[in-house]
Amino acid sequence: MSFYKGDVVDQALAKALTTVDEKEKAALYKIAQDEIRKDLPRVPLVTDQNLSAHSKHLSGVHVMPDANIDATAVYINELSYPPG
Repeated sequence: MSFYKGDVVDQALAKALTTVDEKEKAALYKIAQDEIRKDLPRVPLVTDQNLSAHSKHLSGVHVMPDANIDATAVYINELSYPPG
């Protein structure tokens, strides 16, 4: 998840939310997108498929409805193996 703060973007998005003119709204969103791309300090990585696996020893990792992965409170339970 990323957050962005910028005066040009904030103003364009605020104005886009107040207009009903679709062409004006699209132009304002383009201004915001172009500004964010110009300021972006990294290249975003995009995949067409997120893969995840589950383990009974791992908790706190959740695949969100938008396919992002939430891992804010990850906990690994104690692993116990049968004696060999």
